[in-house]
Amino acid sequence: MKVHNCLAIDEAAFIESHLLEEFWASVIPSVSSGLSSKILMVSTPNGVGNKFYEIYTEAEKKANGWVAERVDWWDVPGRDEAWKKTMISALGSEEKFHQEFGNSFLDNNVSVIGAALIEKLKREKKPPVWTSEGGEYTVFAFPDPTHHYVIGVDVGEGIGRAASVAQVLDITDLQNIEQVAVYSSSIIEPYHFANKLNVIGNSWGVAPMLIERNNCGAQVIDALYHKHQYEKLISYSKISESEKYNKTRNIGVLSHTNIRFDGVQNLRYWVNHLQAVRINDSGTISELETFVRHPNGIFRKKTDVFFDDRVMSLTWALFILEPEICQQYFEITEFDLQHKPLKIASNGFWETVSSTYNLRDVGPTEHIIQKPGPAFSSLNISNDELADLDKYELDMESLESMGYSMYLPDV
Repeated sequence: MKVHNCLAIDEAAFIESHLLEEFWASVIPSVSSGLSSKILMVSTPNGVGNKFYEIYTEAEKKANGWVAERVDWWDVPGRDEAWKKTMISALGSEEKFHQEFGNSFLDNNVSVIGAALIEKLKREKKPPVWTSEGGEYTVFAFPDPTHHYVIGVDVGEGIGRAASVAQVLDITDLQNIEQVAVYSSSIIEPYHFANKLNVIGNSWGVAPMLIERNNCGAQVIDALYHKHQYEKLISYSKISESEKYNKTRNIGVLSHTNIRFDGVQNLRYWVNHLQAVRINDSGTISELETFVRHPNGIFRKKTDVFFDDRVMSLTWALFILEPEICQQYFEITEFDLQHKPLKIASNGFWETVSSTYNLRDVGPTEHIIQKPGPAFSSLNISNDELADLDKYELDMESLESMGYSMYLPDV
């Protein structure tokens, strides 16, 4: 008897959800029982909230055993910007083009940023330069003592649902802000999360932190301040529209409807309007896709199936660029036409020693992660010459201590 061990499902996103769910429940036990069985699921996107979207987005995070593959329109030979313009004209709108060719999961609700920008962020994101052993801490650039950093934090309960997230942004050049590191864990308890934040903060020049104080955030803030003596914790609340941001007795960001609304609008200004923020983390980009405005005007995750922890921590990181806050911690040397900071400089308050710009692991040892140094390729030493390095009088120990490593040519 001939046995088939490969199941292919085409245009899976367009199968009615209840039909696919029933089919899924019946076929998965059979397929999973075979050691060589495979399922291939192929589709163009069809909004969010369906089975295809659920499986694909989880596969992007390597959370469900599936492997995510995608072919974008610019990967196909013969398709360029001229072709794109022709197709937009034929389809009638750029939104329809992004739905059909852009690999964008469009939503009927208003997303916090546009589909075209989501496409751009995915195309331009950088690979990590280092990732922790457990995968919870991802770094996209090494700390630079000449740069300004800020950390935004959203705190979860640590029970496997909402994650505790820290977003590290390089805000040295406000026209080219970059996400340089992300920490995310759904199982870390708030008190232990404070320990991780202390390590992370002291890796990025003791960067100022904006932490939402509500719920579990208070426990994290108190541990940072009292146990670790981490002083760069920004404190703000906004009681009414007529009041400005004021420092409060309670350290941290005391968030409620007004301040959260201001924070999201500020995020939209920098990310969507100015397109001044480079986001390298795939998880953050995925959350931005499903962070939408609801009928009551509030921006939040589309449904409870999704998460918005990375978006909210990004929101708090960018909140330092609100002029009322920014001018207390940096010198604003120039404003843009909307009276937002255009250029900032140190005001001397945050001066730190260079040793606080060493990237450290968040594991038990908290050891320093060395930045890879340049190799010796410029010396053009052959294999024969490598056997007689003494004639070059190279002090190998000194060079290695400076971060250099030996280059061994293949030929």
